[in-house]
Amino acid sequence: MEHAFLKYPLLVNDRKLFFEKAQKARVEIGDWFISPIHPVTKNFERWNFEATSCPVADYSARHIINLPTNPAMSDREVEKVISFLKANRDLIIR
Repeated sequence: MEHAFLKYPLLVNDRKLFFEKAQKARVEIGDWFISPIHPVTKNFERWNFEATSCPVADYSARHIINLPTNPAMSDREVEKVISFLKANRDLIIR
């Protein structure tokens, strides 16, 4: 049995821009938490959920991305992710 790795979350100022830059750089970035009631992104009332009721979850969903944690990544792929993060550190929320 293989280990199931957890996602490595990171908050960014602009998710859309961060994803665009990652795609151009061919860096794998994930979006596993896209709404306060993931994966639902609209018609929250059908779930008896009021969008303003969980401001921290709402904020997190608008700013969170996840880094790759695939154990099969090569050292070169890992270095590529690190270089991308360093080049785009201005988008990362600290």
